[in-house]
Amino acid sequence: MTTTVPISATVVTLGELFSDQNQFRLPPFQRAYAWSTAQVSRLLTDVIEATRRPAQDRRHFLGRLLLARPGGGDGISVIDGHQRLMSLTILFAVLRDLAARDGGDGRTGDLVAARLLRGEIEESLYRLMPHPGLAPFMARYVQADGATLIEFGGDPAELSETEANIIANRDFFRTELSDAEDGSAFRAALGRLLIEDCRVVVIEVEDEIEAWSMLQTEEQTRLDFNATDRAKASILSAMPQADRDVCGPIWERWQDRLGSDGLRALLSHVRTLELRKRSDVPVETELVGHFELQRGAVAFFERKLVPRAEWMATLGSREPWAETDRAAIGSRLETASWVDNPLWVAAAIRWLERHGPRHGETRDFFDRIERLVWLLRLAGVDPQVQQTRFLRLLSEIDRASGLDALDSLWIEPRLQSQALTALRGRTFYCKHYCSAVLRRISVALGSDAFELARQHSTIEHVLPRNPPTRRLWWEAFGNKDSINAYVNRLGNLTLLSHDHNQATAANDWDEKRPTLASSEFLLSRQASAQAEWTPASIEQRTEALIAALLAGWDLEATG
Repeated sequence: MTTTVPISATVVTLGELFSDQNQFRLPPFQRAYAWSTAQVSRLLTDVIEATRRPAQDRRHFLGRLLLARPGGGDGISVIDGHQRLMSLTILFAVLRDLAARDGGDGRTGDLVAARLLRGEIEESLYRLMPHPGLAPFMARYVQADGATLIEFGGDPAELSETEANIIANRDFFRTELSDAEDGSAFRAALGRLLIEDCRVVVIEVEDEIEAWSMLQTEEQTRLDFNATDRAKASILSAMPQADRDVCGPIWERWQDRLGSDGLRALLSHVRTLELRKRSDVPVETELVGHFELQRGAVAFFERKLVPRAEWMATLGSREPWAETDRAAIGSRLETASWVDNPLWVAAAIRWLERHGPRHGETRDFFDRIERLVWLLRLAGVDPQVQQTRFLRLLSEIDRASGLDALDSLWIEPRLQSQALTALRGRTFYCKHYCSAVLRRISVALGSDAFELARQHSTIEHVLPRNPPTRRLWWEAFGNKDSINAYVNRLGNLTLLSHDHNQATAANDWDEKRPTLASSEFLLSRQASAQAEWTPASIEQRTEALIAALLAGWDLEATG
């Protein structure tokens, strides 16, 4: 006789998921909470977009959860869906605390309330229970009433990956929701949508081991059908056979030349250039429908796709540019690529379509677009706001005859001020872009650290994060709070080879200086010129590095 493990699959709203007697438990072998602000920004942006739709179209799907509900009642094990469940818990907590701060009772429109974060049977029992090692941290900074308004005062570099992501995402939600126009009403609408209109598919089994086995089998047997393969299948299958015979080889040729990721990016750039709008529809679906590839595929490939593929290839080549501009343009294209933001590429293609690579203002165009890409990243501008800006830039390129008419490339004071705040922050080292900024500053100072930094650089804290008690650092900085206030600032950081980093360790400044002076990295050689290393030294160097970075962008470090 064979036995079967009962399995159920249901679609539930978040209100239903969180508001009954469910208590979710994260098993000890769950992986770390790995969602960064990039993922939670997309989650929040998508939900906010849903609030703007007509009431009948607001249903929003948030994926799947695989849960194990043991018969013994020891909570519900989260097998798959941990990242979403943790992120939603943080979001609910921020909404709760902002409502209470504004004079409410801890609720947002009677929807986002303590009951979403606590169990109903026992008031002290939180709805989501991490493993015991993380539970006190999660309670202190997220789950307890008012917890998301408490600033983390320790050394961020000492946090685990999970703890660092919890703090970063919590602070991101709080900033975004605090700054929203018509704050209380906006948050109430967001709360209603989350509880009433956001849905998940919940797959439940009784046995936790069986659930993990199911997940492992799915992951091991699933063919990695990547986004480019999916796009190719969708686009080519929409065509009649005769068109497929023509377009198939074109696709293969450009995939070989641009790479799989490059070709996928090309499709997005073509959509942006042609449709001039933001869209959450899969790119292949939209291209098939808009260009009617069922009967116009060859024309689309030859007139729309291939010319843009040529321009993308141009962006990766040094030959087409005017000889006097090659080094400068090549540098800007390289440093722009260090920022994970491909939105600028469509604008670059459009400029080249209109003006060509040898136009007199092409070098200045790439100077300004690289500057804009970096400032948007440093300022933490929402990706959808960035996309809107680059769409506006496309329209300006269409209309304008010269560079000075491209208003979207200019850096407004607020954007510059937000970037400066990030660069001066006490937790700069903890930013995902820290290493890239140090490399970019090296370039601004005149050091071609591209290959050097890519191959074997490490980030060195001149003032160590945990100096031994008998070191002279304690005389210069006084106590641990003072060290925490300065250790992760931009001015305390430099680039070193791995061997030099190991050699310097927690040495005092006089011992560390010779190693920095002999480094192949200009940042370290310049740091070694300091006679002493004190709070004032770090503050002065922070401002000097910022000034060098902004001077390369024709900006001043004011504000």
